[in-house]
Amino acid sequence: MRTLHSMVISCMVFFLCFVAQAVPIPISTIEQLQLIGNDPAYPLTGEYELTNDIDASATAGWNGGAGFAPLGVYDYWTQSTSFMGVLDGQGYVIYNLVINRPGSDRIGLFSCAGRLAIIRNVGILGSVVTGQYQVGTLIGTIMGSTIEDCFTEGAVYGESLVGGLAGEFEYGRVTRCQAEGTVNGGFQFTGGLLGRNGISADESTAGIIEYCSSASTVTAIGNRVGGLVGLNNQAIVQSFAIGLVTNSGADTGGLAGANAGSITSSFASGALSGGVSAGGLAGANLETGSIRNCYATGGGVLGTENVGGLLGKNLGEAEYCYAAGPVSGTTFTGGLVGNGTTGVVNGSFWDIETSGQETSSGGTGKPTVEMKMQTTFTDAGWDFTATWGIVESVSYPYLQYAPPVIAPNLTGLNQEEAEDALSAALLTQGHVSARCDNTVPEGNILNQKPAPGTVLTPGSAVDYVLSLGACALEEAFYCPETNLLYGQELTTEYTPVYFLSDEFLAEEGLAPWRFDTFAAEGQVCDLHWWGVEVNSEGNPCERAANLFVVQISPTGTESAWEGCEITTEAQRAVIDYIDYWNGDNTITLPVYRYDVWHLPSCCELPESGETLALSIRSAGPDTGIEDDDCYFGWMNSPMGDGSFIEIGEENTAVLGADLAFCLTDYFPAEGEGEGEGEGEIPLEGEGELPEEGEGEIPPEGEIPVEGEPPVEGEGETPVEGEGETPVEGEGEIPVEGEGEAPVEGEGETPAEGEG
Repeated sequence: MRTLHSMVISCMVFFLCFVAQAVPIPISTIEQLQLIGNDPAYPLTGEYELTNDIDASATAGWNGGAGFAPLGVYDYWTQSTSFMGVLDGQGYVIYNLVINRPGSDRIGLFSCAGRLAIIRNVGILGSVVTGQYQVGTLIGTIMGSTIEDCFTEGAVYGESLVGGLAGEFEYGRVTRCQAEGTVNGGFQFTGGLLGRNGISADESTAGIIEYCSSASTVTAIGNRVGGLVGLNNQAIVQSFAIGLVTNSGADTGGLAGANAGSITSSFASGALSGGVSAGGLAGANLETGSIRNCYATGGGVLGTENVGGLLGKNLGEAEYCYAAGPVSGTTFTGGLVGNGTTGVVNGSFWDIETSGQETSSGGTGKPTVEMKMQTTFTDAGWDFTATWGIVESVSYPYLQYAPPVIAPNLTGLNQEEAEDALSAALLTQGHVSARCDNTVPEGNILNQKPAPGTVLTPGSAVDYVLSLGACALEEAFYCPETNLLYGQELTTEYTPVYFLSDEFLAEEGLAPWRFDTFAAEGQVCDLHWWGVEVNSEGNPCERAANLFVVQISPTGTESAWEGCEITTEAQRAVIDYIDYWNGDNTITLPVYRYDVWHLPSCCELPESGETLALSIRSAGPDTGIEDDDCYFGWMNSPMGDGSFIEIGEENTAVLGADLAFCLTDYFPAEGEGEGEGEGEIPLEGEGELPEEGEGEIPPEGEIPVEGEPPVEGEGETPVEGEGETPVEGEGEIPVEGEGEAPVEGEGETPAEGEG
């Protein structure tokens, strides 16, 4: 079991781990921890230390299911009821904490930590924390406290001001803290570490986030949502976020949803999907916002209007920055900045190949090879002495406190071991797919991408494929048993198999297969093939309907057998990812496996001696399917139907790494074996693979992620009058001159402490 002592991000990246001196009041159980502020012997101003790991599982049944009662009470003026003491966790961990108070504000282990509070060296793992406003695993609201060397991992749910570590950070210092798990927010201010840093940009007291990170998966339906913070009004220094961010509202960023303060020497490398104003680092850099020596890479940025690799919208300043991830938007989309007509960008770049964008509202576009050359950046004034580094021709620039890392070898590991290996290497889990394999045990990893030994920037994602265990009915596949999709080549045992010219069929662009049948006539009832789906520009898309035309016909000789042609719908699952050069940029395409199980009318095959041609192609307008500019294609010909076969020597065929087709359930003719009817699909819910030879491989798909119950009331508009009246002076101060119309849902009367 991982403890705070094994945390790698702060120790490996920032090279700092802090252990405090002993303090007078020991805490060894969750019951003792609950006494703080509730027993005269455990005052809110006391000094405490954890003496061991604490199991908090019992809190799930406390207080009628409401769980642990947060320590301290918010008091804006005197803070006398807030926690004002010291808690030193000494590296110990609190496990399985439950707080379930969806109608309450300032929810966390501590409700409010005041001006004199110090909380350090404590971890919280496996927690589930639910509140309304100002919700975090460790603290609901930070008011002038010092929080250092803390770590949280769990699930957090709230409506506004929601963070993995703390919901609201008014002022103080948060140093060397990390958050993982899931953060689920409502209508505004949701972040992987903190919901909001600073009430406004002109506060006299500063909120400083330094040497912190988030690997949280952040999901929200509102405005100002980020991988590290939802809104930054103060300072972020040498911090990063590497988690997935998904939001349907405005201002979504890989690091900060919106920035009105300063962000220095920081980066984001997680994938991001947002609405209006979506950026790899920040969704919106406001008028007072300053960003310097930062970058954004990773799984890409997807949004609607104002979408950029670094900044969706820029009204402030950005310098010495770059972006290198894919970018996709509808209007005002750029490789570095989506919309920045009033902002300033100096000495900054984006990769025109990986981004898929030739233009930007600020910055200079460069091809990948130049983005990995130091002179590109030194010519623009970048500091490679104290701030930046680069592995010439191998890596993009990196920040010296977070040097490149090496992808570990995950092959043969189980999923838990792989996650530990990736965490230790400062990398994240990317796409996980699965398929059957006769050599690698179920649950272990078959292969990965990027390959072991690849040089990566910290926070990069590594995709891998899990084994589902032994394949059923392997003897019924025409394809020899091997890892055909993953880089091997072989000569097929079934000859002659070779490329047939397009002249055989009238349809243009078809490249049918040719092969001899088995020694007896029979039927083909199951089909399996692989391919990609691309639009007319060669970019990934997803077909609305999976209808295909399958044609098996005689060729080369006259035959009484007329062949078989059917239009059928295939099941589809992502099993891998490949990089493809579309002539302008390198893009990553999902590789789908298509499965047709038990055709309603099986394809009858002729007697032995016939030579067959086979083609599979997208069902087009002739079948009533409207052209939606999304097409199926073999992987070596993603712009249309093609073949994986290369002509080999002496009438053999070399099947490359992208073999695309297999036939299963070849039923022998009557009298030569068991007849049709065996190998049915298991009933829903049975879930077991058939014994070898008895059935078919269940359709492969992505591994389901265990769902989490929705938060009561999540996504609803707050009822007028609910919550406390805001204290005078609190709430977010709008940035002057931002000039945009309020996004729907904004501008409502805020709850306590909100803007």
